[in-house]
Parts: sequence; structure tokens; C-alpha cells
Amino acid sequence: MKVGSPVRAEDLFKVPVEIQIPMESLTLLPQGESYMGGFSVYVAVANKDGDMSDVARQSHQVRVPSSDYGKIKGKYYTYSLDLLMEPGPGKISVGVVDDVSNTTGFDRVPVIAADLR
Repeated sequence: MKVGSPVRAEDLFKVPVEIQIPMESLTLLPQGESYMGGFSVYVAVANKDGDMSDVARQSHQVRVPSSDYGKIKGKYYTYSLDLLMEPGPGKISVGVVDDVSNTTGFDRVPVIAADLR
């Protein structure tokens, strides 16, 4: 997970997040002239007091043309999102679940939501 610089959005901060998923870790099954799979991303944010947000879930489908399937080794699928955080220190927790194999990956990153200019 890569976290960008927080940007003030009224009383909160918008924090850009990129989740990089190794393509070869996704289970892709042949379907016609493509390989198909999918994953779900679970995200929660904690503030300085340890209070947690609700867990947000987003599902995403992945399609790789058969002609490109041999080229996925060493490549990443990047999933981007913006999170709203309260000012001050906090943590972003992310879980990714492969929808086909149920393989999981997790990461947690501390963030200071503040104007650092």
C-alpha cells in the first residue's frame, strides 16, 4: 500500500491510497479468449483515539486477454482510492481477498492527516 499526501477537505483530510496487488497472486481462470478473476478490498481507518470507521468493501473484476496472460509475471494491479480522515495521527488498514481462491493479504500504515506545507 502506498499513501499519498493528505489534502484538506473542509474539517477532514482526503488521503490518496494505492493498493498494489501482484498479478501472479490473483487466481485467474480461463473464460473464452480471456482469463477472469476478481478481488475484494476491505478498508478501515482509525483515529488517534483508536476509534475505527466502519469497514468499507469494494469488489473488482479482473480480465486479462489470453494473449497477455504470459506477461503478468512481475506486474501489479493498482487499485486507487481516496479516504477521508480526521486531522491528526491515524492508521489505515487494508485487506484484499481473492474472490476465487480466498487468498488474503493485509497491510496497515500509520498516517498523519495534517497540512505539512
